[in-house]
This record gives sequence, C-alpha cells and structure tokens, in this order.
Amino acid sequence: MVSFSGLELLATAVVALDEGFVVRYANPAAESLLATGVKSLIGQRFPSVQVTRLARGLPAGSSIEYANRNILADAISGRQRM
Repeated sequence: MVSFSGLELLATAVVALDEGFVVRYANPAAESLLATGVKSLIGQRFPSVQVTRLARGLPAGSSIEYANRNILADAISGRQRM
C-alpha cells in the first residue's frame, strides 16, 4: 500500500487514483467520507470519476478562498471533459 507522509493527519479526505482511476491511497478522512475501510478501497476502480477542466474564472495556482459564488458557479457550469 502506498503511504503519503502527513496525509493521515488531515481532516480533508484525500484519495489518490492512478491513470485508470484505481484507488491507490485513501486517508482516514476519506474512509469516513466514503463510509468504508481503506482495505476495501485500495485496488477498486472509481467508475463515476469524471476528469474535467474548469471553464474560467480561477487562474492556475490561485486560492479558491478568494473566489466568490459567481466566479465558482461560472467555473463549474462551463467545465469541459478532458
């Protein structure tokens, strides 16, 4: 099992997927969010994952904390599949 130092301590759920959307890592917060144990997650494919690119409004590297509701709505509603 892959280990990422420090991610186990985060309150934010983190799930690492490979290029085939197979779960390679999940922290304890992800276990709580998904209501399942890490052993049952590892190796499972996330079939509903959609990779998209935000449409506009959020420059690369910017902090989402500074975006208002309208900017976020525009960025999400106009996203495109990659």
